[in-house]
Amino acid sequence: IAYVECTEPAEFEQENARSILNKHLPDYMVPTAFVALQTFPLTANGKLDRKALPAPEMQENETAYIAPRNEIEQQLAAMWSELLGIDQVGIEDDFFALGGHSLVAMQVVSQIMQAMGVQLPLEVLFDAPTIASLAESVNKSTNDKADTSVIKRISRTQRRARRKHDDAE
Repeated sequence: IAYVECTEPAEFEQENARSILNKHLPDYMVPTAFVALQTFPLTANGKLDRKALPAPEMQENETAYIAPRNEIEQQLAAMWSELLGIDQVGIEDDFFALGGHSLVAMQVVSQIMQAMGVQLPLEVLFDAPTIASLAESVNKSTNDKADTSVIKRISRTQRRARRKHDDAE
C-alpha cells in the first residue's frame, strides 16, 4: 500500500503511478494499492498517525479466475487463500497483487516445506508469483530431488588416501 499526498486526491491516477514505478522497481516492490490523501493525518507531536490512515479500497482482480488443475496447484491455492484471507485464488493470480508481501512469502515457503517436503528458496516466489509458475518450480524441485544420486559413504582410510592424493597434485 502506498499513501500519496496530493492537492486533488480525486484526480490521482493509480495506473499512471503504477506504470512509472514499474519502470524503476521490480514487480514485487510496486504497491498493489494506492491511497490518495489531501494531507497525511498527524499525531499531536506532528508525526504520521499510522492508525488514522484509511484502508485502501480493494479493486476487482483483473485476471479471470482459472481453477487449479492438479493436486499441487490445489494445495498452493489453499495455502494462499488461508494466508492472504482470500476466498478464491486462481492459478494465474499474482501473489503480490493479491496483497502478499515478503513476510507472507516466507510463510508460503515454510508451508510448502511442511506440506510437500520441498525446500524452495524465497526468491522462487518473487520470480514465480503465480500458482501455475510456483507449481512448476515445486514439480521441478521434486523431480530434481528424486534424480539425485545416493551419496556413498567412504571410510576414513579412503578419505585420507584421497587427501594425500590431492595434496600430491
